[in-house]
Amino acid sequence: MGDETAKAVSTDSLTDVEKFKAFVQVGEPEDCWLWKGRVNGLYGYFLTQKRIVKAHRYAWALAHDGELPKIVKTCPKSKLCANPSHLTAETVPNRDTLKARKTRRGKNKKHISAEQRAEVYRLLDEGHSRYETASLTGLSYHQVANIEKLRWAL
Repeated sequence: MGDETAKAVSTDSLTDVEKFKAFVQVGEPEDCWLWKGRVNGLYGYFLTQKRIVKAHRYAWALAHDGELPKIVKTCPKSKLCANPSHLTAETVPNRDTLKARKTRRGKNKKHISAEQRAEVYRLLDEGHSRYETASLTGLSYHQVANIEKLRWAL
């Protein structure tokens, strides 16, 4: 199914499975099948008649006769991949999954050096926006904003 199918589908009279398949760009079995529906953050999501589900979890359930393990990991190439052969299931979080969750919660953050902070201050003083400063320094917008807030809090 191509992009044009995903855009032109009237979903009123379709079943959940038909609606889901209309939003997946299916390719060769070894390729990523990209989700063309709604995206929330990094993940695709799908509105069934009963609830909202992540697209990769729905793809897994379709391919495995409704079986849905506690964790379905996305494709390493793209979080929008809905190819069931690219998804992996875990019943219990493994060590890597737990470590990744810890990192996302703010532990093991990259330290911002005094030189980087000075460069951020210089660029902001020159009139660059936070977005431009982030791009020029390799930091995220939020890191730049936090550095700027700390500057005025001192």
